[in-house]
Amino acid sequence: MKKRLFLGFCIAISLPIAIHFFHLYFTLENTPTWSDDFLFLEMIPDLFDGASTKSLIAQLFASHNEIHRIAFARIWVALYYLITHEINFKNLILLANLQMIFILIPFYGYLKRQNLSVFHLIPIALVLFSGFGNLDNYSLIGSLQHTSSILFMVWISYGLLYFQDKKWVLFMALFYPFVSSEGIAFILMVAVILWIQKNKWAPIFCFLGVCIIGFYMANYHPQQKANIAITGNTFFELGQGFLGFLGIF
Repeated sequence: MKKRLFLGFCIAISLPIAIHFFHLYFTLENTPTWSDDFLFLEMIPDLFDGASTKSLIAQLFASHNEIHRIAFARIWVALYYLITHEINFKNLILLANLQMIFILIPFYGYLKRQNLSVFHLIPIALVLFSGFGNLDNYSLIGSLQHTSSILFMVWISYGLLYFQDKKWVLFMALFYPFVSSEGIAFILMVAVILWIQKNKWAPIFCFLGVCIIGFYMANYHPQQKANIAITGNTFFELGQGFLGFLGIF
């Protein structure tokens, strides 16, 4: 009976994953899908045309669309180019989507540590790998920024629950802003959690967090002037956004 349950569990987990990658493989083409994807092509000559180490680091951590510093995505593409000597968007997107499998690992660990049935992992996998449920997974910038952001968010949260003193948790939290800009807000939340936990690394993390946020905001020059006019519709949109965040919409 246990063998049958285990087999059924494996099939139930593997099926949505297999369908997801089946869709990806037969839908994707070796071509940019978003305008942001072209920026990876522009990056290659600057990265490997005899540039200095300082120039390479500056390029990897340079601003993207005013508010982002997507060093993680750029490093991923740079390593792929170094190994294969080409930029194949289809292969890069497929590889980036493998991150979703690693997102399941903390959920599995959480269920085991809470003595909950691992069969709860099945609906999590169905949501995570829902067919065409997340169109970001079909673009390079989407899978390397947004999917990677989920990966970091889940692993950091899991680490704060069970591995508070492990340095890898703090490193991931400090590097998170260079995956996607929401990592800045996450640094603040992690700092508060570490102080509440009376973690010995809290002071050092806060100092490094301030340094990273300062570096992140350095040379920030928005190309468009922000419209700060506040009207009655502004409060309506804020309320609508808050309710949407709670999942009501």
